[in-house]
Amino acid sequence: MALVKVRRDGNSTVITLPPDLVKKFNLEIGSHVQVTADEQNGCLIVEPVAITPRARHDFLEASRRVIERNRELYERLKRYDRGES
Repeated sequence: MALVKVRRDGNSTVITLPPDLVKKFNLEIGSHVQVTADEQNGCLIVEPVAITPRARHDFLEASRRVIERNRELYERLKRYDRGES
């Protein structure tokens, strides 16, 4: 068991994983993990998740649809941010 500290990094709250756990679970920078709460036992559960090429493709397609559907709003926000409203 490793004792780690919850800390702030920019606007995020992070914990660090000891190198032996990173190696044991074949994690690397950019790996995805799923964090769930076991409220009954007061535990956080961190599980490695493999993002399949199909899941990545589906996510990108959904993102493109959202962007296209809201393009006018994004353009208005861009002009507002630039002081062009």
